[in-house]
Amino acid sequence: MKKENKGSKNLIPISQRTKDEAREISKKGGEKSGESRRQKKAFVETFRDVLDMKVKKGSVIDKTLREKGIELDKNSDVQTAMIAGIVASAARGNVNAYYAAKEALDEYGGANGEEFPAVKIPAELICGKYADLNRHISNGTVKEAILKGGRGGWKSSYPGLKIPELMMANPSVHALCVRNVKDTLKDSVYEQIKWGIEKLGVAERFKCTTSPLKIVYKPTGQTIYFRGADDPIKIKSIKPPFGYIGIVWFEEFDQYAGEGAIRNMRQSAIRGTDES
Repeated sequence: MKKENKGSKNLIPISQRTKDEAREISKKGGEKSGESRRQKKAFVETFRDVLDMKVKKGSVIDKTLREKGIELDKNSDVQTAMIAGIVASAARGNVNAYYAAKEALDEYGGANGEEFPAVKIPAELICGKYADLNRHISNGTVKEAILKGGRGGWKSSYPGLKIPELMMANPSVHALCVRNVKDTLKDSVYEQIKWGIEKLGVAERFKCTTSPLKIVYKPTGQTIYFRGADDPIKIKSIKPPFGYIGIVWFEEFDQYAGEGAIRNMRQSAIRGTDES
């Protein structure tokens, strides 16, 4: 006597089912598919949250990187630590790490790749008196500038546009934005950079976080740091996982303790590099 296979009913094609059976099967399939999508979404969101977590001093990640000679800024997140670890391993001849880094760069296309081409500030967004300055900064004939003007002028709007533009064109360059008091950073230079990114039409390329306060160019990992002059140690402790800080913006220049203070902070930010 043949024993009936309990799963044999499931082998009957939908075309041979009754309408009620077909509807019930479709309903169950939709519920399972929806649940699967929800689980995947929850996993991705959780993973992103973990990547955004700060690396605690003395943690396994911190100890592992220190063994490789890498010291992270206390505001560094897990994602930065992962990138630093991969780059360090690749530099020591780890073939798998090299190909992991190369695959990631190939996937994102790089700052100058076809998928993420560098973007220039549209002429209509540049206030007339900044047109010549913009051209000189772009071709490298001007490396420092003091922007003057009252409230409602372009002395803050222009850096908000120019800093993201320069970073997209120079994949090794990171940026630092400074204000005299750190508590004023978010509502001033941070929001100004976010505004510039939106105006350039590249918001999807940047990740903006408030804890810690920073903006990351996702295709390369370049970072815009925000620090207050009232805590100079935090400026000195910035150590990008690659490249160098090549852009420094001091907002509200007249509020600092003289040009000497500006010079010291600038030197602290770009120490160890030949470029500025």
